[in-house]
Amino acid sequence: MTDQPEDEVGSDLPIMVVERLRSEFGPGADRIARCLRTARVMINQTRDGDRGLRLAESAAYNIREALDTVTVDQATAEGGLGVVMKAWKRYRLETAQDDVDINAARAMLDEVLGQVEADTAHASRRARQLLTYLYKRAGVAPTTRRDPIEEYAELRAQANTAVHTQAGLSEVASLLSRTLGWFTWLFLPPDEVTRKIRALAAQPWQRTQLVQLEKLVANDHHLRLFLGEIADPAWLEPLRAAGLVGLPFPDSAWPVAGLLTGLGRTHPDQVAALLERLLADVKDLPVARRLVARYELLRVAYHLGPAGHALVVEVVRSHPTELAVRALGVAVARKAHPADPMVSRIADAVLNDLRKFGDGDTYYATELLDHLQAGLNDDNIAERTRMLAAKARRMAEQPEASWTVLGIEALTMDVGERPEPLLLLAHHLVRMLSTARSLGIATSTRLEWLGEFPGALGDRIRCQALAGADDVDVVDKIGLITRRLASSTATGDDAALVSDIVKRDSDGEHLVAWATALGSSGPRDGADQIPQDWRRAWRWAAVLPTQALTEWHEVIDQVSAGWGRPDRQALIGDRTDPWQIVHDESPYSVDDLAGLPVLEAADLVASWHSDAAGDQHRYTAEALADVLEETVGRSPEPWSTDATAIVLTLRKPCYVTPYLRAVTEQAGTVTAHAPALIRAIAHIRGLVSTVETSGTADIDDDPDAAVLHNAAFALVRALAASDADISASLDDLWEWALAPLINTPTSSPDLTFTPEDTFVSAINRPWGWGLQTVLALAAWESRHQGRVRAEFEQILDTVIGIPGAIGLECRAILARHRALLEHLAPIWLDAHAGSLLREGDLGRATFDLTVKRGHPTRWLYQQFKNELIAAAVRGVDGALHQLVMAVLHQEPGYDVDQILRLLEVDSAVLAEASKRVTWLVRFAKPDAQVLATAVAVWIRMLEADRDVVPAATLLGYGGWAFAANLDDEQWARLTARTLDITDGLIDNVMRVADRAAHCEPSPTVRLLLLRMVDRGQPWERDYAAQKALDVLRASADRTIDDTFRRLRTRLVDLGYHQADAIGPHDHQ
Repeated sequence: MTDQPEDEVGSDLPIMVVERLRSEFGPGADRIARCLRTARVMINQTRDGDRGLRLAESAAYNIREALDTVTVDQATAEGGLGVVMKAWKRYRLETAQDDVDINAARAMLDEVLGQVEADTAHASRRARQLLTYLYKRAGVAPTTRRDPIEEYAELRAQANTAVHTQAGLSEVASLLSRTLGWFTWLFLPPDEVTRKIRALAAQPWQRTQLVQLEKLVANDHHLRLFLGEIADPAWLEPLRAAGLVGLPFPDSAWPVAGLLTGLGRTHPDQVAALLERLLADVKDLPVARRLVARYELLRVAYHLGPAGHALVVEVVRSHPTELAVRALGVAVARKAHPADPMVSRIADAVLNDLRKFGDGDTYYATELLDHLQAGLNDDNIAERTRMLAAKARRMAEQPEASWTVLGIEALTMDVGERPEPLLLLAHHLVRMLSTARSLGIATSTRLEWLGEFPGALGDRIRCQALAGADDVDVVDKIGLITRRLASSTATGDDAALVSDIVKRDSDGEHLVAWATALGSSGPRDGADQIPQDWRRAWRWAAVLPTQALTEWHEVIDQVSAGWGRPDRQALIGDRTDPWQIVHDESPYSVDDLAGLPVLEAADLVASWHSDAAGDQHRYTAEALADVLEETVGRSPEPWSTDATAIVLTLRKPCYVTPYLRAVTEQAGTVTAHAPALIRAIAHIRGLVSTVETSGTADIDDDPDAAVLHNAAFALVRALAASDADISASLDDLWEWALAPLINTPTSSPDLTFTPEDTFVSAINRPWGWGLQTVLALAAWESRHQGRVRAEFEQILDTVIGIPGAIGLECRAILARHRALLEHLAPIWLDAHAGSLLREGDLGRATFDLTVKRGHPTRWLYQQFKNELIAAAVRGVDGALHQLVMAVLHQEPGYDVDQILRLLEVDSAVLAEASKRVTWLVRFAKPDAQVLATAVAVWIRMLEADRDVVPAATLLGYGGWAFAANLDDEQWARLTARTLDITDGLIDNVMRVADRAAHCEPSPTVRLLLLRMVDRGQPWERDYAAQKALDVLRASADRTIDDTFRRLRTRLVDLGYHQADAIGPHDHQ
């Protein structure tokens, strides 16, 4: 409110409109009101006789100024010549390409030109500025029926003409009246608009009411509210005829969906009739828009129940291959009674294009087919069976059907979750044929419905149709099986018909026919190759009576010796997934091994060998090794007492290695047996050395001695780390660990991993194993003897002198354990810090590795501050994390201002640092110093010069919403300040909105949400708006202030009309 009296500033506009203008334009609102009042005074003076002055032209000038004030400082929406030039450039680029469709490119250009030509009212700069404002205010474009932009353009053009011509009094007076009406229409407070729309919607339809509606509806939010409130279906057709209800536009909510909250429930038939008329109009749209329009119609029809079925079917038929359309169509069909004819029509549309694993086809098809089955009756069985048979036949005739896996199980068996589409259709077709028999349909009729179904699948379906049929001669059944015997394998469908024949053919005619069809066995060409006719007879033996196999008994016995007896259950039992992964199995379980003395268990493992003749399991040494490792891990003590004997018993590296891994994992529990374990390691070392030098050893069929070598090193490190007593063997262990470092190859091999993963490469190399073991032994000496042997620093000198890839791998080990070196060799590290971490390519690469793999320490922070910042700017993994940690822990030299100056060159790094800060403190205790420091950093970033800290770098502070121990009031205040700087943009929008909604309602929280409802992705804005509604409701019983009114007004503007019912409705 201003201090000026109403009659001075707003006598020509309703006071509530003036207040809305003030909330939108601030001081500009008073300028608008004064300009319009001045125009009124000048017109009155002209009427009073001052005709010698250009008062009418001056009044028009003030009207124009009032209109211009609305668009001052607004961005210009895209349109006019700019759109034309952009379309032309795109056309030129496309037509310059080879093999371009010139006609399609020209059609796109013509469409843009046509849109611009039809949109001349929006072409001016002022009109496009107004469009920007209106879109920002409501979140949607203004209505096209009574277009506020078109009216604005007309009013301003007439005012501009009147300024420069001899304008008539009546013309300018009319112009002022229409301008006042335009301002009142567009700037009436949203809750007042809502009240008037609801009042109008409650009235029965009358022709004169369309004019009233047009004066109220400024955008789709208003129209959706009206459509949701009307109670008289007589409104619908006049609204469509007047153009207020039309087809949906892409990327915008369709206001017609509002009908679902009212007339869609009370008069669904009338709403469906409206939708069908709109559907007929879709054909007039450009092709590219038709799918979107039909889909929106489908979405509304989905909720209308049976009244919308006809439209649903029509849309699904138009776009049966679109996943979203198909999903809704199937959903509607499943909600309908299963016998409803629309279920068949939907099925007829969507079952034509099944693709395995494609777009949920199998799921939707299964749901729909099950529904079809559930609704079978005398009236529809013929239609549905014929339809499904035709679809299955067409699919069986496709080339890909020849390699489709259908399995040998009966087609009547459940097909599982992701069946082949052809199998799915065949399964349901067989079920339908079975239902038809139960309904008393003759077999001849059922076979006629099936049609000329080709190939083996057709015969399998016929087997199921004939099995159990009493109205078919058994000779015909025998003939079908006789024909089927040419197939390489029997199926469950054959088994069903064979069983039926055997029960009915008492004369045994089938035996002669089938024995003749099988013929006699041919010779076996080789010991390893089983002839195809032998395989065929063995498979058919699962279903045929033994009397039909007289000539094949010996052959079947021979094949069964290696493959097992023919299994009828495999044909009539549950279906096996053809894509099922076969897992390796162990011949012994953990319980088997744990129940034996350890040496007997070790001997049992070592003695096992694969003999797969007749074996139905996939037993492997790898699986047995896993079981051994688990067994040892469960009870490491007895397996460590005589480790050498166990190693000698296991013999093979494929078993010794998992044994060592299991003991290593439990090293802390077996330290008492360290001498025995070290003796076993010494034995392994000798064996490995023999293998590496001569290729012969007591270790059987050694696939990779290096793997065993690594496992032994790992056990040494584990014993040292567990403080086991290794003093008696310490020198030997040092010698063994140093050997791979002394004997590194003279030429550097290629890295086994990419350079960024040099550490991973290093720990898979012998010199990497050795160096890690050296460091573990040095640490053991430091703890137990108070010092590390003098040779240690000489070893370090040697390591950093190794060149090339091997040198970098060795440095990667030191980089990972840099913090340990600070303790073991501080003087050496200070003296060699430059050569290790700074100098040359190897030094710089080592620094990057210690940042990525090592732990942050004060020594690193103080010695390498500039390098750490440079690494953060370069994006080295871990560098930014360590830098942020230094700031949060207030390391000397790492205050915020210094870091900002150094990172000023890269705003992306600052943005990532903002995110990192929030994640590092999200679980901090309320009184933690690191939390206080992080908050101080946040405040400093908010106060910083925006040239140094751009607004975009603050988006990551949305992560503060996860910091549960940060005080809500402080969080809301700082988040609101952040949103002011970022213009409402922030990361983790939904979490920020959630936390705001859980805070105590306050002006700060309301302003925070007011910022968020206008920015971000559509779903984020909607989520923030829903939380803002919650905050409004929680605030309604408190003192109502300006932030409450502004938030409520904004929500109503954005179409959340339920906000209007929250709290008082005063405009004072």
